[in-house]
Amino acid sequence: MALTDTNHEGKNNDDNNSSHLFVRPLFGARKPVDALQRSSRLNPYRSAQVQTFPGTTDEEVAVLNSPLTNAQKMMLEDAFIADPVVRRGVTLFAKFLLGKRTHTTVDINKEFMTPQAQEQALATTFKQQEIDELKTMIDKINRQVKFREKIEAAVIQALVGGRSALLVEKQGEMPIDLKVLNWGKLGRVFADKDTWQLLGVEYADRPKDKPLLADELLYFTWQDYNISPDSLYHGLSVVQPIADISETVRLITSEDLKESARTSWASSGIVQFPANTSQSRITEFLAGFYPGTWNGTSQAVEIKTHDLDPKVDKMMAVAVEGQRMIHRGLGVPSFLMGFEQITNRATSELVMHAWRESDLNHARTWLQGILEPQWYDSLVAIRFPDIDLQEMAIKAKLEFEDITMESLKDRADTVIPLLQAGLITLEKALKILDMEDILEQLLAEREQRRRELEAEAEKLKQQKAEQLEQFRQQQQQQEPQEQKQRDEEEKDLEDDDEEELRVRRRRASIIEEVKQAALASIPQPQQQQQQQQEPPRDDTKRRLAEAEHKVRMELLEKQRNLIERMNLRIAKYEGQTAS
Repeated sequence: MALTDTNHEGKNNDDNNSSHLFVRPLFGARKPVDALQRSSRLNPYRSAQVQTFPGTTDEEVAVLNSPLTNAQKMMLEDAFIADPVVRRGVTLFAKFLLGKRTHTTVDINKEFMTPQAQEQALATTFKQQEIDELKTMIDKINRQVKFREKIEAAVIQALVGGRSALLVEKQGEMPIDLKVLNWGKLGRVFADKDTWQLLGVEYADRPKDKPLLADELLYFTWQDYNISPDSLYHGLSVVQPIADISETVRLITSEDLKESARTSWASSGIVQFPANTSQSRITEFLAGFYPGTWNGTSQAVEIKTHDLDPKVDKMMAVAVEGQRMIHRGLGVPSFLMGFEQITNRATSELVMHAWRESDLNHARTWLQGILEPQWYDSLVAIRFPDIDLQEMAIKAKLEFEDITMESLKDRADTVIPLLQAGLITLEKALKILDMEDILEQLLAEREQRRRELEAEAEKLKQQKAEQLEQFRQQQQQQEPQEQKQRDEEEKDLEDDDEEELRVRRRRASIIEEVKQAALASIPQPQQQQQQQQEPPRDDTKRRLAEAEHKVRMELLEKQRNLIERMNLRIAKYEGQTAS
């Protein structure tokens, strides 16, 4: 890609109709700014290139060329390295994006209405031991590969150049390291021509026929909206829109201010020599002339001083305003960049809340969308190799802890009412208050209490089993006595039944005797008419009534005795049952 020559005037007038772009030099002819010519994009809206995938013989893939030239890449790199405002803005954004710390959580791969329902579904899907083992394995690998540091480097490179990559080194199936690749050395991208899925990326340190495969990489692209034709998987740089103003500010600070510091400490002047003075005499005189002090000479010269003001204050104003343009382009709050001498706390908290809810949360969602399928899913597959990831009920993801500027008292005043109202758990409250050490102690005490309760429950269970066994033994010992008692009771019942039968028979016989006596007292037929006219005898009725009364009293006495014996037996049985 050729650079346009802007140092020769007139060329831009001759080539107005050509595809070349010429920009007039800034600051006169001293510091030209070259406009970069991209000859490969003279017809950018043509169809994407298709070629055989390197290393294969028949697989055709789409080839996506980088929209940036090498000169533009160096311009972005120089802006981040040499411009303090650009570097601070980019690193601050990455720092607040990742938060105070990052940690891995294992979550159910489904949306639920309440956290309790989510935890219940997670508990019923996998055992807690399996979840703990998965999280422990992921944390161990992340510590080994220095995951936080590598992710921060990848995010910063993606912000500067639009894309970045981490090379995953494995021992078998287990990752052992993450290598931070240079974004500028990333070359053409190879994608499936039908599904547009990423297949590989060229890298300058590898041969052309051995590109980096997608399975070997964690590939990051910032704002990968495919704005320019065939720019998918290249992303957009946040530094590119502010690169020119950054270069302008650095020109002022690196050249103009230095030059002013060298020349503006004393006035400038012109020494006028006689007309016949040779050049050697002039040079000799000027070499012995010391500015800023008294000088004496016998030569006929005339010295005229001129106060040439370099306008340092105006240059400083331009530089400061340029730095403000840079920080606005980066979207970082101004008080974090040091542009406010007095910061209002309420306003700062409102600005931070708006920034977190808009830019930071959006960037965190972007980062999670890259890491979950490329990193965490592969680690879950190592722990559960027999389960299809598409059907996996759980997922591992990266969580962020916000950097806050609130004091402990402010956070406590906000958290305690929520805790008392039952809207958050104690664990969540302690995390918000940044008291993880107390949380760990609390969890340890809770675990100890749980173990003690389990031990007590097991002890009570054993005691209950022992008491049950003793009761069974007592039952077995008392069984012969109870059987004998039941036999005696049954015999008593039989005796009672026989006694009742004898009473009934006796009653029947008495009644029969009374009837016979009554029949015997009936007169003969020849006297029937006479007897019918006479009233029955009183003694017969009396004897019959007495007999019935006697029988009834005996029956009542027998029944009363039987009922008392039955009540005693029932009371005795209930007492044994209660004991």
